[in-house]
Amino acid sequence: MKSRFWAITAMIVGVLSTAWLSVQLYQSEQRALERDFEYFVENQAQLIHWRVEASMSVLYHLSTLYQGSDSVTEVEFANVADGILARHREITALEWVPKVEHDQRQALEQQLQQTYTAFTFVDLQQGQRVTAAPRDSYLPVYYLRPLANNEERFGLDLAQQPHHADVLKQAMMSGSLLISPVHRDAEGGRHIEAVLPIYHSLPLTESSREPLLMGFVIGVFDIDLLLRETIAGGQGLYIDYEIVDRTEADGYTVLNLANSLSKTQTYREVELGELGQRSWYLLARANSLFFTSQRSINPFIVAVGGIVALLACGSFLWQSRRQNKEIEQLVQARTEELNRVNQQLTRQSLTDGLTQIANRRQFDNWLSQEWESARRTKKTITLFVMDVDNFKDYNDRYGHLAGDRVLKKIARMLNSQLNRPRDLLARYGGEEFAAVLPETGNKAVKFADSLRAMVEALGIPHEGSDVSDSVTISIGVATMVPELDQTPEQFFELADQALYRAKSQGRNCVAYHNEQQGALATLG
Repeated sequence: MKSRFWAITAMIVGVLSTAWLSVQLYQSEQRALERDFEYFVENQAQLIHWRVEASMSVLYHLSTLYQGSDSVTEVEFANVADGILARHREITALEWVPKVEHDQRQALEQQLQQTYTAFTFVDLQQGQRVTAAPRDSYLPVYYLRPLANNEERFGLDLAQQPHHADVLKQAMMSGSLLISPVHRDAEGGRHIEAVLPIYHSLPLTESSREPLLMGFVIGVFDIDLLLRETIAGGQGLYIDYEIVDRTEADGYTVLNLANSLSKTQTYREVELGELGQRSWYLLARANSLFFTSQRSINPFIVAVGGIVALLACGSFLWQSRRQNKEIEQLVQARTEELNRVNQQLTRQSLTDGLTQIANRRQFDNWLSQEWESARRTKKTITLFVMDVDNFKDYNDRYGHLAGDRVLKKIARMLNSQLNRPRDLLARYGGEEFAAVLPETGNKAVKFADSLRAMVEALGIPHEGSDVSDSVTISIGVATMVPELDQTPEQFFELADQALYRAKSQGRNCVAYHNEQQGALATLG
């Protein structure tokens, strides 16, 4: 009886121990899989953000047509737009919508009527296109690619369409790219519009934006093509996704990918970050297949094996511990991989830590790209190399912290003046700055001298300077149209030589490379 008692007791203890071990293993796997789910969703959110941002960036590329030009032809617009459309299936239309005063209307209509005989500015009245009534100004869809399947928008005065008018006004007043809410077309397709305002010159105040408005570059995007293909396969098949827009109080669903009606309580919500002034969130809920497809059968083996043969308990315990270790190692490996990716992104930062402008690496890349662009288009490119005069003496007299503040002030002032999209100011090293200015030409030297004067006008005291009572800079300027046998390094050397001449001529001046005479000259 006594042995039987101990046998039953051992059996009960064995069964309870096995059951406890099985539950612990199951819960450990569940926690590991839930962590995997969170990492996967966060990575998916980052991928969606990058995909949308990259797709919207084509509008900035298209907007370069209007930088410094008020007369872009339809052919020029079509050449750039068609190239973009060929690379982006998600874009269904690219449009140029100029701001047109009433006295300009007839001339612009006649211009397009040479190609499209019936073209005129139109309104929509009860779903029908009618000739736009006279008014002070218009915002017509003037250039449109492709025209096929988009004929209803051609010539349409968007200022008279309440939905479009609100979006255009918000974009104009913000001065930056804006994404519209999702809307459906006549065939039921779901689209968003990205609107980028273009100004004749940079507005300095909010009230000056409307008078300076030239028009808008608009891209129409198929939201399903844009987002649905970005959602990854594999594990993504076992996750129900929903993207919601919470910009307004009554948020709505942008995209819903529900692969299964069987839901668990494992839920994750990630903000996608600001995209075109809209607040999008990724909602993800793991369905049952996400866990069952990856969960091992070890917990069940441990439970059954413990009931059938207590002698196998030790083996199952060892196996359970081994599986736990493998899962933890997998989680640790994935965590380390994410950390390595984050460290790599940090190392690849393109911003100078002190001045918050471009650093040397970004400058080198930017100069190479603009150099190649200027060489292809046979247009000028200008390079400024700037040096703070007697900066070592300033540091010795006022201290390095004061010197850092001087560099920040100069960087902010210089950067505020380089306001074209393709201009770039960079901290080249120490107290030296460099600026790339495409298509600047004969105005470069005068512009450089105005920057020099602005720095001096900051009035930063410099008692140790042998040039002025205030902090000053010297600038070397080089401008040329690149040839095939020339390199960006040679170009930089010309600007650097000009800077050396400026410093040798007494500092606080501008020296430039005279391309016609192949010599150096000093302004003033």
